Amino acid sequence: MLEEDEMSLKGMNRIIRKARLTDMVSIMQVMEAAKGIMRLSGNRHQWKDGYPSEAVILCDMEKGGGYT
Repeated sequence: MLEEDEMSLKGMNRIIRKARLTDMVSIMQVMEAAKGIMRLSGNRHQWKDGYPSEAVILCDMEKGGGYT
């Protein structure tokens, strides 16, 4: 059974849930990979100078806005 903060996507083997502090390393790895993809596709202006930082991600999580 899914926890209250999880939902299943019909027809997919994926679970979306609220992010947890224990997810931070993985979240930052995904962010860095996304930045690399953006740079390769020509987007050199978004998400630079350390943004989004762990502090920004943590703030989003505390507001209930971070999901994995």
